[in-house]
Amino acid sequence: MLYYLGGFEAGHNYRIADLACGNGLVGLELEKRIQANGSNVQSTFIDLTPEGLAKIPKTQNREIKIGDVRRTNSQTSEFTHTFCRYAIKNMPEHEQRKALREIARITEKGGLFVLQDMVSPEGLKEFQNAERMAKQRTTTPKVTPMNVPTEAEWIRLLNEAGFVVEDIQHTVSNVDTKNWVAEGQMTQKALDQYFRFLKEAKQRWSHSWGEYKIIEEPGGNFKITYPVVLFKCRKK
Repeated sequence: MLYYLGGFEAGHNYRIADLACGNGLVGLELEKRIQANGSNVQSTFIDLTPEGLAKIPKTQNREIKIGDVRRTNSQTSEFTHTFCRYAIKNMPEHEQRKALREIARITEKGGLFVLQDMVSPEGLKEFQNAERMAKQRTTTPKVTPMNVPTEAEWIRLLNEAGFVVEDIQHTVSNVDTKNWVAEGQMTQKALDQYFRFLKEAKQRWSHSWGEYKIIEEPGGNFKITYPVVLFKCRKK
């Protein structure tokens, strides 16, 4: 879907940025598809964690650098395409504005920005933000404010940053909480703390469990379906 929204065509030269890239999986996959379609691509991978960047193979057509999506240290209008996946939601709203303005700054005029992130259903933003904070409390003693916008709020933030939204696609992220312990994200004790939040949330936000298809399984684990949105945006 990210490749599709990028609108890549054969016989072109593209300069793409994978922002808050982690291990660079998005940019690496885009590279393969762009090259297979008969185009050239120069890729830049930007992330705050050296450990993730170290896993990206170095080649002549790749730039790998430590940077923040709010302060990329990239040149103005450097990229034909910018991509960011599941990073903006982790910031408070004023930092989201800063990040999106920075992404607009480094995207060429008429270039494309593709954003994939979580989205709050109308009427459940308070629940969604509380859920993110509850999960964060299980992994760190210092909890930072997050903001998962509604779709209308995402569009407003993107427009304010200097983008025009051309296409919107919806999908979901299916989660089984037992995997959080298996993957080392948290301990079972911490997970039990998160489960208490979910049960209390059912009373406070009565339709949250239905909207997120939350299912309590035998043994106490939960399955959750998070709404996800993808925006294809063009730089004004």
